[in-house]
Amino acid sequence: MTYDLIIPKGVDNGRVLRVKKIGNQTKNKRFGDLVIKLKVMPHEFFKRQGKDIHTDRNISISQAVLGGTIEISTLYGKKKIYISPGTESGSTNKILGFGVENAGSKEVNKGNHYIHLKFKYQKHLIKNRKWQWKNIPILKTQFLL
Repeated sequence: MTYDLIIPKGVDNGRVLRVKKIGNQTKNKRFGDLVIKLKVMPHEFFKRQGKDIHTDRNISISQAVLGGTIEISTLYGKKKIYISPGTESGSTNKILGFGVENAGSKEVNKGNHYIHLKFKYQKHLIKNRKWQWKNIPILKTQFLL
């Protein structure tokens, strides 16, 4: 025997679903309830904390210094976000309302999506192009090269 179940949006680990009268039959010929405890599997890119989603995104050093727009994958499709000039590695951008929906709520109350920006530079490139970095006036004043 098979049954189709509707899993509500936004459910989290440990949520219990109860389907009445399709469980085991008791001695007095009544059927009990089927109880299902859910386990949400981790995602390769999205990390969930409550209703919020977190992702890590690598950016180039030029994007960090100059700023710009990048495209992010969200639960609801692609979204462009702006990176401010002078962004530091470890900075976080937030997209309001792009998190997980509140399970079972009649209100549309979604969490947020946090993008943790990271960049690395390759030492050999910095050494080989040190003269170029030193000749950028804004970098001289801001980063004391």
